[in-house]
Amino acid sequence: MDEPWQLLHYLRNAPNPMAVNKNLIRYLISSRRSHISVSRQIARIYGANSYRDLNLKAKLVLALMYLLFLLPLLLIAVMIGLGAPILMYVRSAAAQIVIGLLGWFVGGSVLILLSTRKFGTEFYSAFFAPFRWCVYRVVAITGIVQQIVIYVVRSRGWSVVLLIAMGLEGYRHPLPLIEQYPSSVPGVTYENMPTGAEQRARTRRGEWINRHVDSVAQTFSKLVVTSADITLLLDKIEADQTLVHAAYYTDDECIARIADWIAKDGLPSNAAIAAEVRTDA
Repeated sequence: MDEPWQLLHYLRNAPNPMAVNKNLIRYLISSRRSHISVSRQIARIYGANSYRDLNLKAKLVLALMYLLFLLPLLLIAVMIGLGAPILMYVRSAAAQIVIGLLGWFVGGSVLILLSTRKFGTEFYSAFFAPFRWCVYRVVAITGIVQQIVIYVVRSRGWSVVLLIAMGLEGYRHPLPLIEQYPSSVPGVTYENMPTGAEQRARTRRGEWINRHVDSVAQTFSKLVVTSADITLLLDKIEADQTLVHAAYYTDDECIARIADWIAKDGLPSNAAIAAEVRTDA
């Protein structure tokens, strides 16, 4: 069970690590809450203040200002809800209403600036806290489509990753199992690799790493790693058979065991061994 086999076996048998462990509705609600929480934290980092950050006097002034700002809007809503005669009057007096609203807005702005001068910039930031509250939720709602796409990709993308890792892009059949011997083929005899050969191969590999770890670390410590650097590193790895799968089969004990198979069963077994070696490589 060398490293490539272990990796492919794990990928093939592991559950989807990217899948969301919630249904779509719960995932959207959780994502919306998370987005609002992150937006609130970012605003706090940039110095946004809320109603709780003010002292008692500033809180009372702010509550009074909210009431003054909302009162004209409430009066207009009540007038519209009372019936058509008043509504016709409102339409005929549209110019006066617009002028009144502009005056109300300008006066309110001046009042905000005066209060900010008295209570500090925290008052100004706290005044716009309800507007930020609305913006957070509107932005979170507009991101629902993106969250749905992310949910689908995380649920279905693992199968694509498996196809790429196993080299089976475009494979139209169910993915095969990653096993040590072809159980679906009859007449195959399987034998574990000699323990001594495996240990010696790992020892030689560790010795190579100890010799070249400085050059590998130096290669990847550069701010920009070029294709030439990667090619040089790969050439070093390719030139040393202690780092590839052949390190196991070129061990004396493995060669002796293969020779025993050939001497016992003849050329058909030799062909099967060669096919197995090519498959593992």
